[in-house]
Amino acid sequence: MDDSTQNLTERSSSRRCQRARKRLLAICTNCWRQCDRERRTLCSTCAQKRVTVGKAYSARLKRATFEAYGGCQCACCGEATFEFLSIDHIDNSGALHRKELRHGNGTSGGGGMRTYLWLKRNGYPPGFRVLCRNCNAAYGESGCCPHHPPQLS
Repeated sequence: MDDSTQNLTERSSSRRCQRARKRLLAICTNCWRQCDRERRTLCSTCAQKRVTVGKAYSARLKRATFEAYGGCQCACCGEATFEFLSIDHIDNSGALHRKELRHGNGTSGGGGMRTYLWLKRNGYPPGFRVLCRNCNAAYGESGCCPHHPPQLS
């Protein structure tokens, strides 16, 4: 092992030991203050900051994904309320894709942020669109949306 690799290994080991020491002493692993929450590694202030930062990142990622697929508007009915929108698999393969994203194990997860991250990492591939949750549910249950019923001949 060369010197740079050995130094990196020692530093990461040292950081792990530091974190473990902080946990044992009930010290926040982020700000070094006394932790005010039992059996937690972050104090309530740092935990709240982490939640706020995480929610902001999630909203930015979701908005960027919608923009990549035509904007923040339902492709079916035109709904533009951000909180109502979601990504739809055009070929109706959403369940299979979510299972692949959670690596075939578990019964939950694979949707939401995992899907948005996957889309970003894969360059926003074709086969997806932005739909409101009502239209998405209608397509999933009946194969068509009430806004565009199948044409009877």
